[in-house]
Parts: sequence; structure tokens; C-alpha cells
Amino acid sequence: MKTLSTRTDTFTDSVIRRMTRVSLEYNAVNLSQGFPDFDPPKQITDRLAQIAPEGPHQYALTWGAQNFREALAKKQKHFSGMGIDPNTEIVVTCGSTEAMMASMMSVCNPGDKCFLHSMKTTEPMRSLAVHNRSMSRLYPLGLTLMLMYSKKP
Repeated sequence: MKTLSTRTDTFTDSVIRRMTRVSLEYNAVNLSQGFPDFDPPKQITDRLAQIAPEGPHQYALTWGAQNFREALAKKQKHFSGMGIDPNTEIVVTCGSTEAMMASMMSVCNPGDKCFLHSMKTTEPMRSLAVHNRSMSRLYPLGLTLMLMYSKKP
């Protein structure tokens, strides 16, 4: 088969996927994915039973349902005091990975420089950030964040 693109040749499993495999292997609690072993609170399931028949029963728009974006804008105004236009300044994504990729692809041009950071020198940079940077064709600049602790007298 002809290779279509080499952009993803260096991609590996995500940290979340690896943590899931390790937690399954050692029968550990998996905090990396949403696989709870308990039921949601009764108030939530009761409310769902009330509103589920109302609909709408369709996929939301690509940039998020209007009522959800309006609720987010209202919440941001309440907490920040800044008015945010739900139609031009809010995009709802299917998770942080999509949000990060959409951000990189929309504000960066191929060849731009970007910082990829780790919290200490022994910690690898977040794998998805590395892959997103590669797909966006950005030039990486490594940055290690040092946490400064001070003891109060």
C-alpha cells in the first residue's frame, strides 16, 4: 500500500492508553480514563430520566450546542466579569487533545516556534503535545519548569 503521509510515523500510544494497560495488568485503580466502578449519584440519573425524552436527540454542531456555549459565556461573565460572545469566542471540543490540536492548527503557522514543557528534567514532555506539535509542523523549544518552594517562618 502506498504511504499517504509520514506525519504520524513517530506516534506511539498515549500515556493514558499505557496507564490503562498497566492498571489492568496489576489490577490497579485506573485514574487515567473514565472507567468508574461505581454508579453516578442518584440525583443525576433521576434528572436524566426526566429530561432524556425531551431531546434533541442528535449530534451537536461541530463547535458545540448553542445553549451550551451560551451557558459557558454566562458562567465566564459571572466569574470573570468579561462578556464573551458564545458565537465567535467559544468552541466546544470533544476533549483536551482536540482542543490543543485545534488551537495549534488555528494560531500557529508551519515553522513557528513553540514551547513544550515538563515539570522536571526527568519527566518526558506530554506525548500528545509532541504529536500535536509534529502535526502542526512547529519547531519545538524545550522548557523545564522549576517549582519554587519557600518555607514560611
